[in-house]
Amino acid sequence: MIYCIEKIENAFLEYFEKNVLDLLDRKIKLIDIGIFPWHSRVEISFYLSDEKSAIDDVAAWKLYDHGSMYEGGWDSGLAIAKDLEAEWKKDNDILPFIFDFSSAITSSKVRGSIKKYNLDEDFSLQILNPDSIDSKNYCEWLP
Repeated sequence: MIYCIEKIENAFLEYFEKNVLDLLDRKIKLIDIGIFPWHSRVEISFYLSDEKSAIDDVAAWKLYDHGSMYEGGWDSGLAIAKDLEAEWKKDNDILPFIFDFSSAITSSKVRGSIKKYNLDEDFSLQILNPDSIDSKNYCEWLP
């Protein structure tokens, strides 16, 4: 398949629609989208309102990498990760991918799906540059 924002958007829409019932009893403060094209990997992680781990230690979150695409939990995520890796081999600049994923995750369709979750009043969504230790958030949540 071909790498495109619409495919990314559809993969996120599928993921959030599929998992909403499993997570309705959890109050979500933050969703982190991890983009790692050099590993052919996309991670969706949830930081819960009652979380004890540090908010900046995503790998320690209870619901780190909830997408589990390599464990059969998100096949369309695996497909976009493979497309991402193929594009990465052409151009090793992470920023265009970050912008594409940010556009996809904040589309009206995906936002509508995320709004079905039990979101904290201070909810936010983030996409960080994995190559930057002090990355800004490239994703703005507009309720």
